[in-house]
Parts: sequence; structure tokens; C-alpha cells
Amino acid sequence: MKNILLYDLSNDGHHYVYNSTVMNQIKNQYDRACYYTATDDEKIIEGLQENKIEVLNIKIKRKPNRYLSVGRRTILLLRMLMFARIRGFKRVHLFHLDSNIVSLIFLAPLLLGIQLTGTLHWSPTRKWKRRFLLLLLKSSLVNKMVVHGDYTQRKFIELLGTGDENKIVNIHFPNFPASVRRDEVGLKHIEARLAGYVRPYLLCFGGLRHDKGIDFLLGAMSSLRDREFTLIVAGSEGDFKEEDIRRLSGKYGIRDKLFADLRFIPDDAMEYYFDLCDAVVLPYRKLFSGQSGPLTEGAARNKYILGPGHGEIGHTIRTYELGETFESENEQDLTDKLAITIEKVNSVRKGRSVEPRPATENANAYAPLINIDRFVKRYAQFFSGG
Repeated sequence: MKNILLYDLSNDGHHYVYNSTVMNQIKNQYDRACYYTATDDEKIIEGLQENKIEVLNIKIKRKPNRYLSVGRRTILLLRMLMFARIRGFKRVHLFHLDSNIVSLIFLAPLLLGIQLTGTLHWSPTRKWKRRFLLLLLKSSLVNKMVVHGDYTQRKFIELLGTGDENKIVNIHFPNFPASVRRDEVGLKHIEARLAGYVRPYLLCFGGLRHDKGIDFLLGAMSSLRDREFTLIVAGSEGDFKEEDIRRLSGKYGIRDKLFADLRFIPDDAMEYYFDLCDAVVLPYRKLFSGQSGPLTEGAARNKYILGPGHGEIGHTIRTYELGETFESENEQDLTDKLAITIEKVNSVRKGRSVEPRPATENANAYAPLINIDRFVKRYAQFFSGG
């Protein structure tokens, strides 16, 4: 019997949408597919079971906005691997390989006899962690790995050397389908709140984690307070709370330019913000090493993207000419690039330019890469390839 066990203990944000999209495709490639996870959302369990995917749901106590320690992650991974052996799962896929690299080193003997694959969302920034991952790949304890972009794929192929090229598979992070359910009352409320704010609308979307640099962005906007624009900050509180955003925007003299919607943003509201905005701003710090969901959402709508010049994001913006990049954590450079962004999107709004970035061959090449059908097909190929 051909079977597969898929593992991820997080189902927040895009995690579950991503995972379920993959599982609903590959279930037809296996006699048995099981999702080993931890969730309090019964709808997630019911939805998967209705689609003939088994669910092993474990209970974990964890504090909000706190990561599990390496020790706890290792114990939980050990339990999953024991479950796989007892239940006869020969293939295991880690949907979030990033958070399990160290644990896999500790548990290496238990990986023998299991065909283990994984998805890497963030490239390790620490050298020792990168070496651990390379060791897992070279020894084939991790058989193959999905990455989200040309830059990361090329970097790992270079590090692995000749003969292991097929172990790194690039599947671009997709633009997920629009929600079919709209809360018209909620959207009208957002529209009414925005009525007094001026364009251009610069959207900073996502949870307020330290690595995403909202404080850095607010500081960079201080020198632009005499210009007309609105910064829309939409996403859940995290390392920064609403009072922090209010305090910082007041400190930098841009409180009147700030529109904050600090909560979990439902899909229909997310679509509204991305459709409405004039540009998407990604003020990420240097330690942010993954691909960006907001970049994908913005690019799918042909929005101007301002993001950091390093890593996968910088490579994507430059290669596909999606907008402008800045030197991460360089406040003056971000200020300068924000000024350019405002000028370019204003030119479009006032009819002086057709679009804020040139309609070159590269600029038109990115949308097909993030198509959901391509994403699903590429994953099907990944799992059928052994």
C-alpha cells in the first residue's frame, strides 16, 4: 500500500491554506494520506476528513505568539516518527522543514528506512543551521526539499555540489484563489473608516513580528510627513501591539497618515486591501530570509512592490521588475525609496504614466509562476518523483 504522512503543527495564517491545497491534490496519488497536526479548529479536521484525508490531531499547550523550544519540537517530532513507524508510513513530508532542522539531527537514527521530504519556507540565516540542513540532504536523511524561488534553489544547489541538483525543487509560492464568501457589512465598515484618508495607499500587510520591521518603516516615514499618503497597516498584533504602533506613529509625526486594522484579517478583507492599495511595502529586517505572501498577493494584482534587496524577495523584485528594493535596516535608503514609490504611483493615479513599473517581458513573467494550478501540478510532480 502506498501511503504518506504529512506533518505540520501550525495551521495559522497561510499554513493551513497551503497545506490543505497540497494535500487535496496528492491524496489521489496515495492509497492513504494522513495529516499529523495540532489544532483546536474542528472545521479543519472535518474539512480534511470530508476530502478523505486522515487526521491525527494532538493537543499542545503553547503561549500566544511564542515559539516552541527546540526540546519540545524534538519530542513532538519523535512522537510523530514513532507513529509513522507503528502505522507503517514509509513516506513522511514536513510542511515546515525550517523549524525541524535541529531536531532531525538529534533524531537521525530514527530516519533510516523512512523516505523523508520537506518544504523550506525560510533559508537558514545561521551558518551552523545551514550546515545541519546540508548534512541532512547530502546524507539523504532528507531525500528532497521544496524551496520557494530561483535564488534559494540556486544557492542550495551550489552548496550541495554536483550530483545532488535534483534534491532541491523550486515551487513558487502561489497566489491562492479568492474567497467566495464576502462580509459586505465588514467591508463597508473598512470603506467608511478609510473615507477620510488620502491616496496613495501604501499597504503593510501581515502579523506585527519584529523581523517584519513595522517600527523601521514608521521611522523611515518621519522625513516624508509633509507628503500626501496613507500607510495602511493590516494584520495581527505580535511583537508590536496597537499601543506601540500608535506611540511610534505619534513620535515620528505621522499619526494622521496611519490607518491601522490590527486583528486577524479574514480573506475577504485581505483581498479588499490588496485590490485597493497603490503599493505594497515590505520593510523586513535582514533576518527575514523567506519568500513573502504579501509580495505574491501584490504581484498577482500588478501592484508596485517595495521590499528589501537581500535574499529571495530582493531577487524576485529585481528579476521580475516588480518594483523597487532598499537596503534592509538602512532607514535613509528606505525613506528615499518610499519617496520614489510615492512619486511613481502618483504618476499612475494622475495619468502621467500607464503603470508604476515598465511592462517588460520579465515583469509579465512572474504571474504565471505563482498560478495556483502550476503550484498544484508542481507538487504532484514532486511527490510522484520518488
